[in-house]
Amino acid sequence: MTMKNTNAIKLALRDATNAVNLLDKRGYKVIGLSMNQAQPIITISTPPASKTPKGTEIRCIRERGAAPERIMAAPFNGCLVTWNADDSAMQ
Repeated sequence: MTMKNTNAIKLALRDATNAVNLLDKRGYKVIGLSMNQAQPIITISTPPASKTPKGTEIRCIRERGAAPERIMAAPFNGCLVTWNADDSAMQ
């Protein structure tokens, strides 16, 4: 599902801006942003285990070559924050 009207885009952009600023203040490295879904998706560098956001779960497994790519995700301030899972998350 994508955003279909100007107001929805403005609200999503506001949420994304606020979330990126808050993530930055908390020491997360934001490396990407997608506004193509129903809610903004913010990509961060893999955080240390001590800083894993609450509500984190493996949301997506993509097959890329021989090894699957596991994407971790957590809801955050109206957005979805994602990052590549490290090996310890796959245990």
